[in-house]
Amino acid sequence: MGGRLTVHSEVGKGSVFTFSVLCKSHDRDCSPEPTAKPVDNRPPCNHRRKEPRILLAEDNKVNVMVAISMLKRLGFTAQVVANGVEALEAMRKDKYDLVLLDICMPLMDGLQVAYAIRNTGTSPRIPIIAVTANALRSDIERCFAHGMDAFIPKPVMFQKLREILSKYLPLPLEQQ
Repeated sequence: MGGRLTVHSEVGKGSVFTFSVLCKSHDRDCSPEPTAKPVDNRPPCNHRRKEPRILLAEDNKVNVMVAISMLKRLGFTAQVVANGVEALEAMRKDKYDLVLLDICMPLMDGLQVAYAIRNTGTSPRIPIIAVTANALRSDIERCFAHGMDAFIPKPVMFQKLREILSKYLPLPLEQQ
């Protein structure tokens, strides 16, 4: 065919293979005709899209500041409560699209809160995300046994928060 093949190899570094092939040119474009247009399955853009309502239950003020900062980077805001009793009260007063729930809180811990939310018959099922430094396998299993949907270990990493939230909420367009 009149082509050429070369190999350059160095021990311990690897090999590079290159080739060239001589082809006859054609007077017409030989690229295949597209058979179908790409399909866009996304819903139409709605600039007035309802902002998801997030409840953050966390008693540590530094953790609250970090979480709020990360949520803001993702285009979200959250209502903050400092303990489990306040979390349940907020859930009774308002509807939320997602709950970020610390496990170790005063008055009522996150496991009790999740269990209470799941047993009130709330419909539709609200995603509850555990956020805790207790990250042993047994801790994670207890979170799921109490009705939580996902688990984020502390210290919270931005990418992990983004990954988990994107499973349950639409991210703003600039974050997708």
